[in-house]
Amino acid sequence: MEPKSKVSPTKIYETIENVMTERLAGLSYNPKFAGRISVSLAEQIKRAIWDFIPERYRVIITVSLGELKDQGLQMASRCSWNHAVDDYICYNFRSPQMFCVATAYFIYKE
Repeated sequence: MEPKSKVSPTKIYETIENVMTERLAGLSYNPKFAGRISVSLAEQIKRAIWDFIPERYRVIITVSLGELKDQGLQMASRCSWNHAVDDYICYNFRSPQMFCVATAYFIYKE
């Protein structure tokens, strides 16, 4: 069963970018609040992009927030999915004090 329409990456990427920039601009990293901010940001992103998600798609949002202190970081993920209909969008936010990576996965439910 093919989807009637697929995910529109441009509009969703712009929406995620706007949410993260508005929420994180001027914010300093605090390890006490990083977990709560990550969960809240994931929920806010999901609400913001919900109207752009076609029928029968499941959305999974992950947010990773950390402090920048002259270190390197590499992140990776692996998923088992159908490349013809499933998709993902990743946005990276960076300030002098912290980084934040938000990834939205779109999985089609047949």
